[in-house]
This record gives sequence, C-alpha cells and structure tokens, in this order.
Amino acid sequence: MRTWFIRTTFVVLVFLIGWYVLSPFKYNIAFGYTCVAESIVIKKPVASVYEYLGHSKHAAMWSVYVDHITVLNPELIPDGLIGSRRRCYKNKQEDGIRWDETILENIPNQKRQLNIYNTKGFPIINEGLYTEQRYHALNDSTCELTFTLFYKKKKLKIPEILKTHLASYYIQSIFKQNLSNIKQQLEHGK
Repeated sequence: MRTWFIRTTFVVLVFLIGWYVLSPFKYNIAFGYTCVAESIVIKKPVASVYEYLGHSKHAAMWSVYVDHITVLNPELIPDGLIGSRRRCYKNKQEDGIRWDETILENIPNQKRQLNIYNTKGFPIINEGLYTEQRYHALNDSTCELTFTLFYKKKKLKIPEILKTHLASYYIQSIFKQNLSNIKQQLEHGK
C-alpha cells in the first residue's frame, strides 16, 4: 500500500511539474514580460493587417471565441485608436462571458496594447490582464502578426501564476485558431 502511494505521488508530481514547465505562459525576452504569445506570417503588407485588426466588427469573421464586439465610445474616439473602449461578447445574445477592453497604446503598423477589465462569467480569469497585437514587416508584402496575453505587474501572486499556467494552453489554442482565420481572411477572403 505504501509503495503504491509513493509511486502515485511521484507520477502526480512529475505530471504537475511537466504541466507547469511546458505551459505556453513563459517569459518572452523579445517582449520583456511573461506572456502567452503566438505568431503567424501573413502574405499581406503590414499596413493591411494593422488596418484590418483596427476594426472591431471584423472580429466576428475571424474569432473562434468572440461572437462580436461593440465599440462603447465611437462618438468620442474612432475604433482602433488610443482610448477606444469596447465590449467583447462570447455569445450572440450578449449573456454569459463578456469583458471590456480599452486601447492603451497604438503605434501604427507596429503594435496595439489593450487592457482587459470588467470581466463577467469567466471561471478563472484575473483582472489586470493585457493583450497586444504586434506587427512586424518581414518585407513589403509580408507581415508577422503576434498576439500576446500578459500581466503588466512585475510580481504575480501564486494563484495568478497557477491559474494563468492552467488557462495558457486554452489561450494558446484560441490564438492559433484566430491567427489562422485572420490569415485566411486577408490572403483569401475566406
């Protein structure tokens, strides 16, 4: 009985350590913070990719997680610019999971940074999350697009770290699907 307990404990510990070490939530030296990051190369000029993602209405065509986005202050600030606020809905009926975002940083053809707040219906999300769209021109007709999700604060509490490591596998899969859909939309109009 004791040998079984020791073996089981060992297997569980190896699994948990592997799960943690292999998690997509890692320090990214290029960005200077710990994040979930996923990239794709799109055969379109960087300006076209940047412009496309600057319109919240396009999310319904490429996102596997967001049903639609409603811009909350379009009369004050155009969609996609610093200060633009929007509400993201997972469901068409606007019930269940939703959150708000504000564009905090916007460097044309390079990056948009948004903070995520006012979350509703998430089982494990934390406040204080940020996301970025990064654009890198590989040449005149090709762009590398990167999505990131991260915390801005330097020190995370253990529950935040564990929850983010757990959710990072799911977040990475959503990023991959969304980036693939954006590539299809921009390269083939599908």
